[in-house]
Amino acid sequence: MKRYFACLITFVFLLISAVPVVHARTEDAELYVARGIQKINEQNYSSALMLLKRAIKISPNSIEAVFYSGVAYTGLKNYKKAETAFHKVLQLDKDAVEAYFELGRIYYLTFECSKSSGNFSRFIALTAESPLKKQAEKMRKDCKKERRGEKRYKLDITLGGQYDSNVILEP
Repeated sequence: MKRYFACLITFVFLLISAVPVVHARTEDAELYVARGIQKINEQNYSSALMLLKRAIKISPNSIEAVFYSGVAYTGLKNYKKAETAFHKVLQLDKDAVEAYFELGRIYYLTFECSKSSGNFSRFIALTAESPLKKQAEKMRKDCKKERRGEKRYKLDITLGGQYDSNVILEP
């Protein structure tokens, strides 16, 4: 009986001591995400991605870590991995409207206007008021113009010459 009681006390002690480790791991993941966001703001996307991958390894279903890894991939112009990350965010949380905006932006940058317009439309419909809403509307309109044949960019070239009448020319 004493042996059983000693085993029970040991088990309870180990169980209680394991709880702070799990809590510490989630705090570590949040810390990695915060540092990753800081690196994104500094436009150091490769360092941000390294930190965010660590956070995802600790907490694979962290919507914030996956979202910002997509932002980092977009900054590195790795649009396929960014697209995958944002789709994973939408699988984890259908209400993550910022993921629709980022997907629309990726498709806009890769000239996939039909996909871009659809994602921007979802973002605009689901967003009450956001500073990104006007930008999404502008990019969606640009895609519509491009489909009609109007180009997104315009190039004007002006040629000219210069003559300096103050120079004395002697034969």
